[in-house]
Amino acid sequence: MHGRLKVRTSEEQKALKEKEQQKKLAAYQAGIQKILSGRKKDSYDSECFALSAQLLIANPDIYTLWNYRKEVILIEKEACEENGTEGEEKLIKLLEAELKLTEQSLLANPKSYGSWHHRYWSMMNHPNPNWANEFNLCTKYLNMDDRNCKGVISVYCDLSIFAWNVVFINCVA
Repeated sequence: MHGRLKVRTSEEQKALKEKEQQKKLAAYQAGIQKILSGRKKDSYDSECFALSAQLLIANPDIYTLWNYRKEVILIEKEACEENGTEGEEKLIKLLEAELKLTEQSLLANPKSYGSWHHRYWSMMNHPNPNWANEFNLCTKYLNMDDRNCKGVISVYCDLSIFAWNVVFINCVA
């Protein structure tokens, strides 16, 4: 597809690959179930939060996990706002970790809408967003694949440019 060669596999290789995929699927489903059961209790469990990061690195296209992370971050953001400067530093660390997570998940799937949207959400909630770094990241991903001219990465870059313009206009005004 799209200039990529198809590699033929033997029946034995297919069976082995399917067995490995079933094992990964079972572990993945167990992880998601654990997170969702904790989410229903309206509790924030650091173990579930860490587990969601591992699952998103493997498969960044599960919006429910991104939304779970947003819910936790909003809880933390509220707590941080009550603590002044210390709280802001904690929030910055948390959101910087989210940006690193989205970068890791983009390595698995550079065209993951969930990753790009969460990245944008994280930047918009960041007290001191580094938009210059975002432009560099966009350029990097756009250059990686010449088929991106109208894809998700292009849309994200457009959003980043829009946000940069809003910040610039607010600084000038």
